[in-house]
Amino acid sequence: TSLITFFKRALMSEPLDLTGIRGLDPSLPDTCTLEATLVTGFEPTAAEELLEKMGLTANMSRGRIVFDIAVDRVKEVLSLRCVNTVYLLVGHSSNYQYSGSQDEQMAGLCEFVADKVDWAKGMRVWAQVMGFKGQIHPEKKSPAESSAGPEDDAANSGPSFRATCYRTGEKSRHSFPSPLVASTIGGHIQDMFGWRACMKGYDLEFVINCDPAQLHCAITLNHSSLGNRTITEYGLCTLRPTIAASLARLAQLQPGDVVLDPMAGTGAISLEGSLGFPSTFHLAGELVKKSVRSCRVNLDSLTTVQGVATAPAMDVLQWDCIINPALRDNSVDVIISDLPFGKRSGNKYDNRKLYPDMLVSMARLVRPDTGRAVLLTQDKKNMFHSLTKTRAFWTHSKDRKSVV
Repeated sequence: TSLITFFKRALMSEPLDLTGIRGLDPSLPDTCTLEATLVTGFEPTAAEELLEKMGLTANMSRGRIVFDIAVDRVKEVLSLRCVNTVYLLVGHSSNYQYSGSQDEQMAGLCEFVADKVDWAKGMRVWAQVMGFKGQIHPEKKSPAESSAGPEDDAANSGPSFRATCYRTGEKSRHSFPSPLVASTIGGHIQDMFGWRACMKGYDLEFVINCDPAQLHCAITLNHSSLGNRTITEYGLCTLRPTIAASLARLAQLQPGDVVLDPMAGTGAISLEGSLGFPSTFHLAGELVKKSVRSCRVNLDSLTTVQGVATAPAMDVLQWDCIINPALRDNSVDVIISDLPFGKRSGNKYDNRKLYPDMLVSMARLVRPDTGRAVLLTQDKKNMFHSLTKTRAFWTHSKDRKSVV
């Protein structure tokens, strides 16, 4: 039996790896480049899902993957379960120089957005993915025509939009704040296209990333995180569904596997595992009655709220996973769980007893030789100490690149 443990680390900016990437070339109208963001440490997992489901290979940078794709397949990417946000790259400079005064730097960014961004391909792909049917380039109206009704104005005004800036690096590289870039670029885009600026309920989001070693622009293809499609009722420590999907993938689930989350909370791991691997059966166990209810609500809502065609192979129960697991010995193939970190839930002092007791209980439940566990924790000290205590039952593996 092997145990894989995971530890989170902070997201740090890193230049995009565009080696072999061709979708930014305007002369290739049927190919575009996407950037998908994810939780740092799970880059190989997301790349594996992309390859398995879509047959595409990706370049990995910290917290994101970048890949080329045929324009008519872009919408398929929104079905991936391990990524948070998908961006359509429309402009990139690997060695952009932020030179001059603040006003000069703003002028340089506006010039880049006007001249170096492939607006033609970008808007064509965006409209196709988002189903936008209005005019991309609205006609300028004469004063006599300006009295048209609001419905006519909406149909002829083009998409509403907002500009967003993400800036990283030291002030010595760029002397401007992010809101200034967003407002300046937003005003410039409005002058270029005549679109209506809108901070909420917008149609299109244009993102400009100002990093120390690069400048790249993108159009967002999903306005809400892709992980929001699973959870209806949240709890105190609900795990982000995209992390849950990554954990399930790391477990290398096989058809027929019985998968247990003994500390399920509101059920994100079991929900994502059952949806991502429909030939497996998932059992979510939880001690707290309120969490059990929320887990059941989330399961039932998949068909009524989230639009899933058939209910996944999953069940929920209330139990004490340490004292009375309520399952036969050797009855589980895989255990996947987000452990109490000892912060918002419990404390690290309690983990000194909880972790070793938990590992012993889990060892009784999983099948010999093939049983495995994928556990998420930030309490590294207690986890490693507990592994030493339970080495008769578990081995600790770091053979997969996603382990951080």
